[in-house]
Amino acid sequence: MNMAHYDLLIRGGQVVLPDDILHADIAVKDGKIIALAKPGEIDSAVEVIEADGLTVMAGVIDPHVHMRDPGSNDREDFITGTKGAAAGGVTTILDHPNTVPSISSVENLCAKRDHLAQRAIVDFGLYGAAGAGNLDVIVKLAEAGAVAFKTFLHGAPAGREEEFVGLCATDDGELYSVLAAIAKTGLMSIIHAENDSIINSLIAQMKENGDILGDAHERSRPVATEMEAVARVTILAQTVGCRVNIAHLSSGSAAKMIRMFKDNGYTLTVETCPQYLFATVEGLNKYGPYAKINPPLRSQEEQNLLWEHVQNGTIDMIGSDHAPHRPADKEKGKTNIFDAGSGLPGIETMLPLFLTAVNQGRIDLNRLTKIMSLNSAKNYGLYPRKGVIRPGSDADFVLVDLNKTHKLEKEKLFTKQREQALLFDGFEAKGAPVMTIIRGSRVMEEGKILVDPGFGKFQPGPLFKG
Repeated sequence: MNMAHYDLLIRGGQVVLPDDILHADIAVKDGKIIALAKPGEIDSAVEVIEADGLTVMAGVIDPHVHMRDPGSNDREDFITGTKGAAAGGVTTILDHPNTVPSISSVENLCAKRDHLAQRAIVDFGLYGAAGAGNLDVIVKLAEAGAVAFKTFLHGAPAGREEEFVGLCATDDGELYSVLAAIAKTGLMSIIHAENDSIINSLIAQMKENGDILGDAHERSRPVATEMEAVARVTILAQTVGCRVNIAHLSSGSAAKMIRMFKDNGYTLTVETCPQYLFATVEGLNKYGPYAKINPPLRSQEEQNLLWEHVQNGTIDMIGSDHAPHRPADKEKGKTNIFDAGSGLPGIETMLPLFLTAVNQGRIDLNRLTKIMSLNSAKNYGLYPRKGVIRPGSDADFVLVDLNKTHKLEKEKLFTKQREQALLFDGFEAKGAPVMTIIRGSRVMEEGKILVDPGFGKFQPGPLFKG
């Protein structure tokens, strides 16, 4: 059968679907998947990619990144950050709203969208800010294209007030009002769930006692602070009918509690991050501020339990929480861990870590494509356009070599803050993304970026009115 009118044919690969693995050829036209065909059924296209020996997966959707653009481009920017995304097999990112200015108004969202559209290598969506101070614009932000809303349960960090405008709900009354306002949109509320009052009390005590290095950060934010906040948020969200997602869950104990909520009919989703599954609190003692994240790295026991809940379906999504800081902001933590900024680069190393886990038998490819692509697309209103290999969907793929052994090396990363990427530097990985395709175009091949800034397109949420 001569099908030269196809733009692209990916031939000979192992194709991963949410509930199946096929040996199939994929035909693409005008940036969309047209057909999954039996091997050899389609014999030609304008461009043919021979994928023998490779595994073809839906492009990864990273639902949790902080690219710092605009306003903090010395930490990261959208060009370097989305180059890193492409290098890591990520085809769509959802950028959080704590930029400068914060995405607390329609004007700010539209300005950020237009600014990033000139800089994006991969496709992108934007969160809106939802806090006690901007309840009246939440519906308008949804109509302007926000995919969801982010809320912190603490006040703005000192010196970053402009970044956190419209993002904070510092008491339960404010949180209740925020969740009720988001419920009117039907979109998801994304919550950073930690009990700020307990944390502040513990930090004050530890500073007074001179307990200010390494794993003091984890001990100042014990698992109970996460569990309490998760329970409170879940109950309040259920009361007002708001869809809620717990961001960057760090502990298996909290995941076990979430399993109980889900089994009892509560509607919530949960995201965790590779750092909680592939590193432990020992990283804080080894790398100090370069392993400082919120919530913190946990014990081996908590990590083992968290893996159980990845495997049994409690964990719905994986996000990198890519959040670089200025070197000086990290350096402060060498003498006082509490003075360091919290956050790490991680978007480029995320998929190789999980492919290694596939090779170790800790997770299978079907489950992996669900938690790294399909579920994020569904939860953020991008499905079926994104997140799955099926006719009619965008031709977004990552081709991976499951047998490729390689070492993760910070010097090879695209992020501006590669020197901070110590946590997984030297990690012996098995499995690597070798090609990233977005809307039928090669974007990355063997670590080289093949498109210019501006290739990535804005992906609005489901209430977008244009």
